[in-house]
Amino acid sequence: PFGAEDPGALCAALARGGWLAPDARVYLESRGALDEDALPPGFRMLRRQRAGQVRYHLAAAGDAD
Repeated sequence: PFGAEDPGALCAALARGGWLAPDARVYLESRGALDEDALPPGFRMLRRQRAGQVRYHLAAAGDAD
């Protein structure tokens, strides 16, 4: 479920585990809007939108534009 985990912790785990390419994009869903500071170092928010009760976000890992 999209409200069960901390999106920042999930991004950090993906990066630590070597699961992301240097220019990876990560799609996140949440109950509420996520700010840039919700992401771990090395990630930045590219886009945010809402669909009904779901907020969805696209974050970049590393040097991705």
